[in-house]
Amino acid sequence: MSRDGPKFLTYIDIDGCIWIARLRLLRLIEHKQLHSGLGEAQHKALGWLDAVLHFAVRHKLIDPRSGVFQIRGQLRAADEWPHEVIFEWPQTVYKLNGTIVLEAMSAKQLFTWVNGNDPNWVPRERVSRIEYRRE
Repeated sequence: MSRDGPKFLTYIDIDGCIWIARLRLLRLIEHKQLHSGLGEAQHKALGWLDAVLHFAVRHKLIDPRSGVFQIRGQLRAADEWPHEVIFEWPQTVYKLNGTIVLEAMSAKQLFTWVNGNDPNWVPRERVSRIEYRRE
């Protein structure tokens, strides 16, 4: 879209949208490498989305912990196939205004926060990309 679309189109992707129905918790997450930042258009669009989520919180439609967050930390790809993403620690979670929410030192810490601070989560069962491609 961003390469082939109209010249004045600003295309912004969001890395994650987390919805936990039992909590009515909605979090939009943008991950950036440690020394990367949001572009001007991305920051503006995420700010609008954050405002919409705050409106929903004020009207008790979603959990007050909902919002737009940025996670910063180093990521790298595994050398072998399938190319898994490897998190390097720490991964720091920020509100869009720059306030630090969490400095995660492990996957358990990060995904407990993602799960609404419920530590009793079970990891997904993975289907390797190789198995998926055979289907």
